Amino acid sequence: MKKISIIGAGPIGKGVLLPLFQSHGYEVTLLNRSKEKLNQIKEGYTVNNDGQSSKYCPNAVVSLEEATTLTPLIALAVSSKALPAVLKFVGNTLQPSNNPYTLLICSNQMNVQQIVKKYFQENFSGVSFLQTIEIQQIICCIGARNDSNGNDVVINTKHGCILLEKGHWMDTDINEFIASDDIQADLTIKLCLINRLQLHLALLGKKKGYKTLGECFSDGYLMSEVIASYQEVISILKLRYPKADISKKAQLYLLRVMNGKNEDIHRFLQNIDKKLEPNDRIELPIQIAKQIHYPIHHIQSLRREALAYIKKERDIL
Repeated sequence: MKKISIIGAGPIGKGVLLPLFQSHGYEVTLLNRSKEKLNQIKEGYTVNNDGQSSKYCPNAVVSLEEATTLTPLIALAVSSKALPAVLKFVGNTLQPSNNPYTLLICSNQMNVQQIVKKYFQENFSGVSFLQTIEIQQIICCIGARNDSNGNDVVINTKHGCILLEKGHWMDTDINEFIASDDIQADLTIKLCLINRLQLHLALLGKKKGYKTLGECFSDGYLMSEVIASYQEVISILKLRYPKADISKKAQLYLLRVMNGKNEDIHRFLQNIDKKLEPNDRIELPIQIAKQIHYPIHHIQSLRREALAYIKKERDIL
């Protein structure tokens, strides 16, 4: 049986990756730093996917503290903040093997492959086989969050997709993966469209006291502000990536966001990195516009809302 180690028992790890690989015949070992979290899900948990509930159970659960081996195929579904500690664990745990190792990193971080390679070079320079690990990035355009009990998962695959960078490892049976020739371009497009759109809606909705994104959709003035910004970003991306089907992706991402009407605004903003000033979803389209000398009128509004939000949060603190 094919095997995979998934590190990270959050919504993406247990809600998207585990069901995906198990459905294609993989034996899945789920690893996490928290033993308590693993104990809660080792007997199984529910994934609610667009109204359809299914029960899933890892083949094995192991805490990072107790793990002594990893499979040749490893998927990381952890935050950028947790990544260095997880890479340290991976570097200390892997042993030379005749089977080449592959790291699939589910991340919205730009240039994550180079970051991981640099980490291994700087911290494990004497371990030659670590320098040749294949590193592929996964971009998950599927909404996933913990349910109210913290154990089960709600995901939204409608209009979503899973993009995987092309590489030597690619299981041709897993047709849910869309192989990407240019993962950084796809990531830029995603950050500029779906992530930026969600953030803009959340910030404006928070300002008006709304609790869910669905309330934002019912506010005509708010939506007109956000859509004007969205259309401007689409125009910028069309000039920057003329070969990409930006119009189709923009339509799909808009539908994907609109389908998440129950998204809790407060919880969404809690999950956003507090250092919003350099955040890619805010700055990327502005940087691209400057590079191609495109005049901008609407997309600055998100930056203003983000800065006002940060100032307010810091004043509270």
